Amino acid sequence: ILGLNKEDVLKDELIVNFYKIWAHSVDYKEIICHGDLHTDNFFIDDNGVYLIDFGYTGKHHYLIDYAALECSLKFKHFPAYLECDELKKIENELLSENTFDLNYNFSSTTRSEILDLLSMINSVRNNCVRDLSHASNNLDYFISLFIMTIRQIKYPNMNQLYAYHSAKILSKQIVMQLGI
Repeated sequence: ILGLNKEDVLKDELIVNFYKIWAHSVDYKEIICHGDLHTDNFFIDDNGVYLIDFGYTGKHHYLIDYAALECSLKFKHFPAYLECDELKKIENELLSENTFDLNYNFSSTTRSEILDLLSMINSVRNNCVRDLSHASNNLDYFISLFIMTIRQIKYPNMNQLYAYHSAKILSKQIVMQLGI
């Protein structure tokens, strides 16, 4: 998506940071997860909301469903007409620990359709903290989100360029927090 040759790809800050993060050892627990949680696996009708497609259900990293759902909201549902600078501004705001608190008010955009999606992301993050009794430091979530975001870059039906910039922004934050 950037038109880089293989040599330049390997020098790209995102790839350099990916290898640093990938080499970092992380302890995690496995729990029963849906395993393929994205917005296409929810159906809504007059009687309620339904979750489908349990083909990948099993023991997985305890943050996979939350990170996958956030990625689906960002890379599949944010409008394609948004400029990269606006998306980067939103992504930088999403690095705030406060975005896990339901009382958080996003200020990086005034677009109502984006604010609705950010509100959903805020709910996903808040549920992650609530459901998993997650520590106040959300580095584990950001690492999981980074790995899931890297995966999104390869899907042409997603906003690949946004996924690239999101992963790059996340990688910088993670490398800084880990001191690697």
